[in-house]
Amino acid sequence: MRLSLDDCELKGLDLLTKRVAGKWKRRKSVLKPWMKMVKAADEARLPLEGLSDKEVNRLIVETRLSVTGSAVPTPESLAVICEIANRELGLRPYQVQMLSALALIHGYLAEIDTGEGKTLSIALAAAFKA
Repeated sequence: MRLSLDDCELKGLDLLTKRVAGKWKRRKSVLKPWMKMVKAADEARLPLEGLSDKEVNRLIVETRLSVTGSAVPTPESLAVICEIANRELGLRPYQVQMLSALALIHGYLAEIDTGEGKTLSIALAAAFKA
């Protein structure tokens, strides 16, 4: 029988290592630039709400062409994806969902509490990578 870390109570150095590793992954040097991008995307999304579907489709094509060579999203590309989610799914992504989508896009695991929108976060990241 194989035991995992979840099956036993951590003590001593094991517990200390887990706490330090968790804090390292949640360090402000990683989250702060992403939060700036999320806030910029929120602001960039406001003018998109007034555009017609045809204009949004044009933005999708432009965004797709500009992102093709780069794996890093811009606030504008994130805003376009969020506006599409709002129009197609009727779900307007919150900042925590955009932040977790950025984490997924950059190859991190994102831990979100129940009810905070894991499915939409994953959809945003998948839409960007697609």
